[in-house]
Amino acid sequence: MSPVTEVPRRVVVQDPRLAARRNEVARDQARRRLQLWGIAALLVVMALAAFGSTRSALLDIDGIVVVGADRSGVDLVHSTSGLEIGSPMVDADLRQARALVAELPWVAEVDIDRRWPGRVVIELVERVPVVVVAADEGGVFLVDAQGRLLERAPVPPQTAIDSGELVRLDGAVRGAVPGMELDEAGRFSVRVAASLTPALRARRPVVGFAEEAELRVVVAHRTEGDEGITPPIDGDPASRATILLGPLDDVTAKLASADAIFEQVDTRCVDVVDVRVPHSPVVTRHDEELCGT
Repeated sequence: MSPVTEVPRRVVVQDPRLAARRNEVARDQARRRLQLWGIAALLVVMALAAFGSTRSALLDIDGIVVVGADRSGVDLVHSTSGLEIGSPMVDADLRQARALVAELPWVAEVDIDRRWPGRVVIELVERVPVVVVAADEGGVFLVDAQGRLLERAPVPPQTAIDSGELVRLDGAVRGAVPGMELDEAGRFSVRVAASLTPALRARRPVVGFAEEAELRVVVAHRTEGDEGITPPIDGDPASRATILLGPLDDVTAKLASADAIFEQVDTRCVDVVDVRVPHSPVVTRHDEELCGT
């Protein structure tokens, strides 16, 4: 039997300072892990608290303020927007609300903003009517400069027509409702009406629809005395004159030429003022028997 040889053990002597340093590093790592977990837990709690606050009554819509809805009406704008009192502010779809309100007939521009903590403000710029046109089902439509039908009125706003604030379009629109637009010929006629000079507006003009590349404006003759302008009388051609504009171009120059004619010429018996060639207008008069002169 062979003898057993004992291997001597290797004794490692550890520097106590190194051991202490390792223990300190391990404790620092543990503290950092604990701090990270604490920060993560705090962030979760804060996120949950923030989300909860948006669902609380503290950040609900407490009021909806509508500004500039003189013709549209506050209640209609409010209901059309789809925004509701008591719903969370963060859930309010302002883009959709703007699109919905912009479809209202009178609305030209709309801006909607959140005003924290609990208000939504809807600000409108409304359209301005420039002409009136008869509706086939009765009454008249108010129309803006872009040819948009704004509102149906049971009777013409005669005061605004007499003052020249509104201009009449000849004819009538059929099957229309507020919010729709006139066809191309109608829109052109509206632009012509909006371009009339104050002097021509004072004559209570009636603008024809632009058809077959021709456009006419019927205006009243000026009377002597205090009555100012006498409106055109149906069946009495001597009470009115027709401005023949012709093709749908150079309208500004044509209207300026017509304006000059009515300011400089005795128009009591004028039948037609032809300004199709604006720098060379032609005036045709009624015969003396028709005019009573």
